[in-house]
Amino acid sequence: MVNLQNLNSALDSLSVSKDDMAVELSVMPSINTFIKQSKSEIERIMEQPANIHNQNNLEDLRALIGNLETVKNNILNGRNKQASLLLNQAIKKAEKIRI
Repeated sequence: MVNLQNLNSALDSLSVSKDDMAVELSVMPSINTFIKQSKSEIERIMEQPANIHNQNNLEDLRALIGNLETVKNNILNGRNKQASLLLNQAIKKAEKIRI
């Protein structure tokens, strides 16, 4: 089961800090944890019988992981404002995924 607390804490850290290194150290572990949880959830779903609900969740989780990888790249390149906007969008999408 994925936990949105990791993404919310990453967004809080991203919003507060102005130091790029501090952002990287405080935000990346939360995003990486969420990505790892999402990948585990994808594996769990793939072991279940196929149905439209599971297929939609797989597609949504894969898209969310892609969005979070973009957030990470923005952080690594010092584009924290863009990362914050994308992370906020990712959280909204994650809230809509029914697992």
